[in-house]
Amino acid sequence: MTNSNETYIAFQERQMAKHGLHRGPVFNAIFSLAWEEGHSSGYQEVELYFDRIMDVVRVVQEETPDPEKRTESEEDDAIKDGLVQAVRIDELTGTVSLLTERLVEVTKERDDLMEKMVKEKEERIKNGEIFLKSLGISVPPVL
Repeated sequence: MTNSNETYIAFQERQMAKHGLHRGPVFNAIFSLAWEEGHSSGYQEVELYFDRIMDVVRVVQEETPDPEKRTESEEDDAIKDGLVQAVRIDELTGTVSLLTERLVEVTKERDDLMEKMVKEKEERIKNGEIFLKSLGISVPPVL
C-alpha cells in the first residue's frame, strides 16, 4: 500500500468514526459525493462537504417520522393520502390517454386535409394547362 493510499483510507476511517458510520452503501455514496466536490482542493474541503451532507442527512432523519411510531390515525391518513394520489394518477392517466387519442384523430384529419388540398391544387394546375392549351398557349413542363 502506498503512503497516499494509506492517507486516503485513514481519512475515510476518520470520517466514519466522526459521524458514527460504517463502510457500506450509505457511507460510500456520501463520501463519493463529498470527494467529487472537494478533492481538488484537498482533504479539508472533502471533509467540509462530507460534514454538510451529513447535516442534511440528520435534518431529513429528524423530520421523517418513524413509520413504526405512527398512530392509527396517522396511519389512516397516510393510507388515505396514498389512495388520493393513486386516484389522481389514474385520472391523469385517463386524461393523457384521451388527449393522445384526440391528437391521433386531429393528426389524421390534418393529413387527410393536406392530401385533399394537394389533389385540388394538382387538379387546378391540370385544368389551367388544358385551358391554356385550348387557347393555343404552350405550357412548359414543370420540373
